[in-house]
Amino acid sequence: RAIPMPVRVAVYVMNGHGRSMACCTAMNEGIRLCGDVPEVVYDNEYRGVSHDACVFYGYTKNLQRIATGYKAAGRPWVYIDLGYWGREKNNAHHKIVVNGRHPTAYFQNRKHDAKRADKLGIVAKPWRTNGQHILLAGMGAKASVIAEHMKFESFERSAIADLRKYTDRQIIYRPKPSCRESGFIKGTTFSPPTQSLADVLLTAHAVVTHHSNVAVEAIVAGVPAFCFEGAAVPLSLQDCSRIETPIYPDGREQWINDISYCQWRLGEVEDGMPWKHLKDEGLVP
Repeated sequence: RAIPMPVRVAVYVMNGHGRSMACCTAMNEGIRLCGDVPEVVYDNEYRGVSHDACVFYGYTKNLQRIATGYKAAGRPWVYIDLGYWGREKNNAHHKIVVNGRHPTAYFQNRKHDAKRADKLGIVAKPWRTNGQHILLAGMGAKASVIAEHMKFESFERSAIADLRKYTDRQIIYRPKPSCRESGFIKGTTFSPPTQSLADVLLTAHAVVTHHSNVAVEAIVAGVPAFCFEGAAVPLSLQDCSRIETPIYPDGREQWINDISYCQWRLGEVEDGMPWKHLKDEGLVP
């Protein structure tokens, strides 16, 4: 049998960006331990596709250009960001996604076991069918403009107008807590960053969001979701006309298991666990 050739991987780092440097350093070591050949390159030194695959943290214009180049060449690009759960600074998990910012296209192609979900302690609560308000979870300014190519808060304002056609429930608007540009939107009740997400979800009828992790948290908490991109899509609706008749789907346990294999601690990344997982699943060469 022919011995497979090592995969050459460009690891694009944003110079001076702490999280990018930490994640990419860990990926570089993990890829090397798996027998492949990583090369660390600064993102502003990209001059075209030169490797079999690439890895990077974040989604700046430089990194979007790199992703577009690898996609055009038919080679995988691997995106890193903060995880769905376990985002605490001292032991943060990071999601690792192939050919997109969300793993929606593939993360449930195989059934994954509960080992990782059990370690995280993620357990789905019973569906709540007596909620009161609608929680509208906003996007950050950078994600709106750079990643999703939308005018800031345009999705949120459009969603409010759409929802008002079908419901008179109170709409609580919760901007991304780190987004300082967000403020009050007419027709909603503002939820400040000091208010915990758990408190807002406690009496929620449904969550509406473009792609926020809030939809993932909501589904685990038993709150139906209307979500248009991301890991919550398989268990969400994308039609706000259904706001008064949301879905309460089965299969949350398996969904949680599958998501748990999309995120990893930096120590696991450094040990090569996610790179080996992506190779075993046929997502990278």
